[in-house]
Amino acid sequence: MPSLKQAKARIVLAGLGVFASLIAVAVVIGLATAARFFQNPATLTRIRAGTARGGGWAAGDPRAKALYSSGRFDEAFSVYRSVEAERLQADDFLTLGLALLDRDRIVLGWAALEAAHRIDPGNAACSQAIDKLQARLGLAQGRERLVLHEAASRVELLSAVQGGPPLGMLVLGLAGSAGDLAQEEEFLDRLVIRGRSVLGAVGSLDDAVKIVARLLLEVGQPVKARDLLEPLVSPAGSGLTRLEHSSDRQPRATSDREAAWLLSRAALQLDQDEAADVMLALAGDFGHGPLTSPEPAPFTGLHAAACEKESGGTRRRASSR
Repeated sequence: MPSLKQAKARIVLAGLGVFASLIAVAVVIGLATAARFFQNPATLTRIRAGTARGGGWAAGDPRAKALYSSGRFDEAFSVYRSVEAERLQADDFLTLGLALLDRDRIVLGWAALEAAHRIDPGNAACSQAIDKLQARLGLAQGRERLVLHEAASRVELLSAVQGGPPLGMLVLGLAGSAGDLAQEEEFLDRLVIRGRSVLGAVGSLDDAVKIVARLLLEVGQPVKARDLLEPLVSPAGSGLTRLEHSSDRQPRATSDREAAWLLSRAALQLDQDEAADVMLALAGDFGHGPLTSPEPAPFTGLHAAACEKESGGTRRRASSR
């Protein structure tokens, strides 16, 4: 496994149809109206993709798999995150792994194959793909051998995630959220720093989503993080964005305090202070204990100075979590 010093050094250097009936048309119009109300274009995207919890495309749907072949991993992530874990199939992640390997994204591709193997150890195509990677590792020489050994160590780290579906969802989230190979490398470095204990606590699809959202916040992409987190706080998509544009400041009850806390960090990065306060209230005492991951919304420059002046405010209390 690459050393923490190497990972930290790299971090320093690096810095997502048409309907055939009148009823379907009415649904589209209704969804468009809802999206305007929430003032969040991503909400409509999620709904059109069928990503409401408990709905969406079935696992193994060829339409979703087609997104892999075109490299639209972010859209595939928005589709698959709505599928219940027990409905996910080995072929879902086998196809993902092969598509990633075709793009020379070895770590994520290999990890996706591991997720597929966990779901169905008897899947012959998956076993053959893993055997091919291991044989390549055994025969590699020189720089290729070093690259493959480092990839294998990172796959081992990612494999600390519990179960096949959460691991596959984490891989898909990383693939869809990384804008390029350099950012993918940075995400992996940040996971190296966290270590096996943090990844070993990832035991559900929602846990995987929150890990990806944390990474996005850490690299200054709060809008993407917010779009991932809102469904965990408000299944109807009426979370952070609606709170910023509505006179109704009483949010729905949330079953995920960590997601609410992370939404507060996204709000701070977006300078949405009132929304941050509301999300912190939903988060309760989450974040009061010892930190196991880096602060996802560190204050810098003038923003930090302003927060120092608000010694009695919620934003100052939030920054110490």
